[in-house]
Parts: sequence; C-alpha cells; structure tokens
Amino acid sequence: RWSARTLAAAPQEQARAALLPALQGVAPRRWLFDELNAAAARGVQVWVVSASPRPVVSWGVALHDLRATGVVGIEVADGAAVEPAPVGWGKVAAWQALGLPTPALALGDSQWDGPLLAMAERGVLLVKASRDPIANQPSRDIARDPGRATR
Repeated sequence: RWSARTLAAAPQEQARAALLPALQGVAPRRWLFDELNAAAARGVQVWVVSASPRPVVSWGVALHDLRATGVVGIEVADGAAVEPAPVGWGKVAAWQALGLPTPALALGDSQWDGPLLAMAERGVLLVKASRDPIANQPSRDIARDPGRATR
C-alpha cells in the first residue's frame, strides 16, 4: 500500500519512466503468456490481479504484450489505498467488488494468492520463476492437482 501511495504522489510519466527499466527486467514465462494470449484470442477474459500498484501492473502487461481484459491492482484515492486492496483475501474482495463471476482458472505464485486460487473453479500455484531453473517448461512448473490450489 505504501508503494501505491508513493507512486500516486509522483507524476505518472516520471514514475513510468523510472520504473520501465525494472519492468523490462521482469522475465515473464513466455509459454504462459503465449497460452493466455491464445485464450484471449478465442474470447476468454484474461484478468491480471496483483498486490502491486495498478499502474505498474498495467505498464508491465503492456510492455510484455499480454492481452489482458483488465487489471486489478492497488488503487489510491485521497492519499490512501482504496479498499478492498488486492492483497491476500483482499484479492477475492476486489474481484467480487467488480461484479465478476467466479474465475474458471486462477494462477498464482505466492502464498498471498491462496484465497483467489481457492475461490476459482481451478486454482494453480506456480513455482516462482526466479527460483525454478526450468520455469519455461510448463510440465514441470504447474502442479496438476484438480480442484484445489497446490504447489
């Protein structure tokens, strides 16, 4: 929440220019982005739900060419984070506040994604790419235990 408040206080173009090098350093799982983009091309809604500030998530989505229907991230109004902030259980509350249906599939890579993964029809907890030398191999990266979030 602090980072979102700090970002909101800065001129957006200046903040974007300062954060762009860090966003360029993020190495998305190309195979996963390819699958999500293919799903979006078939009409599937692809949403990104993050505990990061929404502008930063939007910039990263655009930079890495992910065809997202929407982005949920921490918003700031009047110097404070707008609740529900999408952190932990707040991810579920923020999703529901948008009036969106239960997701058919949710993917996450941290303990804070657990509530959203549990809410989805199918939740999958991915191994963090930074800790997995074979993160680009989906058969080793995704736990395939139907019906619950797993690691």
